[in-house]
Amino acid sequence: MLDTDAAAWLRQIDYFATLPEDDFHEVARSIRVRRYMAGQVIMIEGDTCEGLYVVREGRVRVYKMSPMGKEQVLRIIPACESFNDVAVFDGGPNPASADCLDDCHLGILTKADADRLLRTRPGFSAAMLRVFARRLRQLTTVIEDFAFHSVRARLARALIETADGGASHLTQRDLAELAGTAREVAGRELREMERQGVVRIGRGTTALLDVGRLERIASGG
Repeated sequence: MLDTDAAAWLRQIDYFATLPEDDFHEVARSIRVRRYMAGQVIMIEGDTCEGLYVVREGRVRVYKMSPMGKEQVLRIIPACESFNDVAVFDGGPNPASADCLDDCHLGILTKADADRLLRTRPGFSAAMLRVFARRLRQLTTVIEDFAFHSVRARLARALIETADGGASHLTQRDLAELAGTAREVAGRELREMERQGVVRIGRGTTALLDVGRLERIASGG
């Protein structure tokens, strides 16, 4: 019988939220649970894909590394979201690396199990298409941000999207990488927003004092 807490958590994952009960229980039986320490590497870009990861507790940083060793953060994955979807479904290697920002509790649906579910569970296939469409829409927004919005606007969006409990608990380095700029530039923009009363900068955290103003900045206003 499926643990009640586990069922409640898995039902919050996009892929599993609308599955019929039989399909959901089959997925739940296939999930393998692991714990990782803060800073521990989960997967490395270019390695063989192990599977689809879902976050139960903690936050995961997904990033790319240039040949010169420069990191670019792609996403910060909070609890109840998934990552490494593309490699699971296209059969290729991991497209990025990932490590833990906090101590993490992750579930893994192996590629073999995902392939089996795609063949035998139409509800899972439909959920996959729906989630991929949403991710494509998000990617379009990211491209638009880099093409048309200022560093300040991108930084404001990064603060909003990573906020938890009224604050973003990312370092200025991670915020800068999410916004696609240098740490020094991000620090200067954050200090200006602090001077204007929009945020308050702390050690490893940035409190959002005026979310409405941040949203206007993020939209280019």
